[in-house]
Amino acid sequence: MMSIKGPTILFVSHTYPLFASSYFFMYIGNGMLEIALAILGARIFVKNTGTMMNLSHFFYGLSSTVAPLLATGVMSLTVFGHELDWRGMYLVMLSLCLLPIIVALRSKFPGDDLPHEDRTSLKTLKRDPALWLMVLILSFGIVSELAVEGWLVNFLEKSYTWDTVKASELPSAFFLSFSLGRLLLD
Repeated sequence: MMSIKGPTILFVSHTYPLFASSYFFMYIGNGMLEIALAILGARIFVKNTGTMMNLSHFFYGLSSTVAPLLATGVMSLTVFGHELDWRGMYLVMLSLCLLPIIVALRSKFPGDDLPHEDRTSLKTLKRDPALWLMVLILSFGIVSELAVEGWLVNFLEKSYTWDTVKASELPSAFFLSFSLGRLLLD
């Protein structure tokens, strides 16, 4: 739920501390969402796990290609008499992350029918320092990726006076190349 808390705070923020905290929640929430989706992918694809993870990463890259372009289009929409600016775009686009969460919560996965004795308890998992280190590393990796992408678009707009659409196309081209390489060369 952190991934929706961030854009909600961002939408109502009018001070810098509130604005900064909204980005903190947004990036940590997106990192947690990506970790959860990777874990779900490993649970769903019990056969050909590597191939299916590469395929899912391809679709992640494809969505990362389309998302910045879609977001610039969403910013010009008018909803209930108000034009969605960049704050509204974040709220609308990141609200879509609720869809996979709802689907995942209502789904059954292989291994759900294991006896209770064969499962590791949540209490035990919470005490595992290796698990927390992995979550920390992956979360900061996602934070870094999103921060660099956001900074790059802003840098191209301010330093080279690119328009928003042209600046958004550069990260999109990178993610398209990366996802095609992941799909075709692996």
